[in-house]
Amino acid sequence: MLHLCINEIFQLEFFSERNFNIYMFDYQTIIASVDVNVEFGLNLKNDPNPNVKILELLCNTNAQALYTDGSKIANSLVGSACIFPQANLQIGKTLNANASVYTAECVALLDAIKYVKDSEYENFIIMSDSLSALQNLINSQFCIRKNYYILKTKEIYNNISLTSPNKSVKFYWVPSHFGIEGNEAADVLAKSFTNKINVDECNIPYTDFFEVFKKESVLNTLSKAVEESNTKGNIYFDYYYFTSTKPWFANKTYSRNYITSINRCRSNHYSLAASLARIQILDSPICECKEGIEDLNHIIWQCSLFDNERNLLLKKLFKLKLQLPLRIENIIDKPNSFACKFVAKFLLACKKSV
Repeated sequence: MLHLCINEIFQLEFFSERNFNIYMFDYQTIIASVDVNVEFGLNLKNDPNPNVKILELLCNTNAQALYTDGSKIANSLVGSACIFPQANLQIGKTLNANASVYTAECVALLDAIKYVKDSEYENFIIMSDSLSALQNLINSQFCIRKNYYILKTKEIYNNISLTSPNKSVKFYWVPSHFGIEGNEAADVLAKSFTNKINVDECNIPYTDFFEVFKKESVLNTLSKAVEESNTKGNIYFDYYYFTSTKPWFANKTYSRNYITSINRCRSNHYSLAASLARIQILDSPICECKEGIEDLNHIIWQCSLFDNERNLLLKKLFKLKLQLPLRIENIIDKPNSFACKFVAKFLLACKKSV
């Protein structure tokens, strides 16, 4: 699967450097303290008139507002946008389809700070709905995976601070899809650039391909699993298979023993004669009662050796409004935790281990 992913990616044009991006910038750039305000955006989420609050902020600080955004749509290219409503300025770019929306947001921030650097205005507030991008502007951690466009933005920001002390640049986080006019306009512009034909010359960091590799690996794994279901795992695919990257026990607090026991039952590999005979540990799959094959359904619902234990189990299951006829697959499909615990106690009473 990794081989397939690499072949897919290597159809693109690659650019290489002798060093990681972070080594291309001086220490002062990396540790530069960037003025980022998140609290204002959090307060906007509870305000019925966010545009009024933004206008008040701009008036009180005598600042100009730039809005940035990035957009990634399935089966399309990736777009970035920076707008300056007061000057009727729009800067949009189209990135390769493999670019992450995070990189698109970072490209937009870089376009914004470049405009600020050359502008005659002195006070600017750059507003973005990408909290992760803004947090990385603050982050001074030395990391080789640091996005190039974040580092370049910090470099220009630091340069402005040193060479233009009268110029003020602040970054504000604003919530997306809250009716903020500038943010909505940037969003529309970014989306429009996902439909362009020509891609701008914006190199994509290698970290953006992690998601591509992951997606391709998942798709190939699922395809391979379905292909192999023709010859094995029939019960699993008939009852339990679903296309998800998360297991059935995700976000649950079940014990490890509980999870592994359910998984053994779902995979049809457990310590009963039917399963052990398949892998030639036992000679015969027949139950000790001589009435059928010793699988889970036989032991739980049919075997005459455990009629007394079964009566107690059925009483408990009836209280859960489970009605006969039942199969163990119906109980462990989307595991009914109470029913599973009753079945586990039944097997323990029968001295049967799975």
